[in-house]
Amino acid sequence: MISPLQRGLAALDALNLPVEDGHSVLADHSRQELIVVVEDGWVHLWEGVPGVRVLSLGAWLLVPAPGTEGSFAAHWLSCPARDVPALWRDQERDPHLGLMSTRVDPRALYDALATVDRPVVASAAAS
Repeated sequence: MISPLQRGLAALDALNLPVEDGHSVLADHSRQELIVVVEDGWVHLWEGVPGVRVLSLGAWLLVPAPGTEGSFAAHWLSCPARDVPALWRDQERDPHLGLMSTRVDPRALYDALATVDRPVVASAAAS
């Protein structure tokens, strides 16, 4: 999760990802957070990055009901890929998103966020 939402959206803009390509990206407008589903194993990349929270295994995430784009609290900006079911069930029959499409490259997102966070230095000509 990236906060504030506008910061995460700016990073996505820097990546130039087409929303129709199924990147599994959610906006939580009520919390002002961007939720990007990426493949497992990248926690180390985000350690110490302010405004980024990685959900641990077993965490709950509010997602729109299958077949809908969502609500104020959970709205798909880029729905999961059509070739991957939107919802799976684990052994206890609880909702499980472990196999959701993860088409956003965590390294590219990290680099885009670093670019967004880089301070803008006024040029000498502007002084």
